[in-house]
Amino acid sequence: MGYKIAVATSDGVHVDLHFGRTEFFTIYQVNEDGSYVQLEKRRAGGVSPEGEVSPAERKSPRDEESSARGVSAGEINTACENERRGCAGCGKSRRKDERIESIRDCRCVLCARCGAGTERELGKRNITAFTVEKRIDEALEKIIRYYANNQKRRGMAGGLRLI
Repeated sequence: MGYKIAVATSDGVHVDLHFGRTEFFTIYQVNEDGSYVQLEKRRAGGVSPEGEVSPAERKSPRDEESSARGVSAGEINTACENERRGCAGCGKSRRKDERIESIRDCRCVLCARCGAGTERELGKRNITAFTVEKRIDEALEKIIRYYANNQKRRGMAGGLRLI
């Protein structure tokens, strides 16, 4: 049985976008024989068509509270990035969860950059993040070989078969 790979690309040729900055993921189906085909261009979660505000980006009551306390947008983002200070309700975490959910059927994602927190969240959903800046065809071939070799090694060791 094959598997899917999500790719963050701006031009359909290169893996060149940060996981959190891509508007679309290009999804590839990898077949048993190692061949692959582009299936679709899938909207990343947290991004709506025609620049509309997604549900994750709409203001919440917490956002209003932060504004009332005089916390600026820049301070909100800083607070979210600094785990010791906690979240001030900017919606960043929701957008990340929506992006991850949009590729839940993929085995891995190829992107130019990916934050450590996002990598952990992807891992919890059994999705591996590979950070690479290459042509898509080169990156796919390398990942497909990696998984094929990993499967062979597990088969020789009597381990679980990857599907």
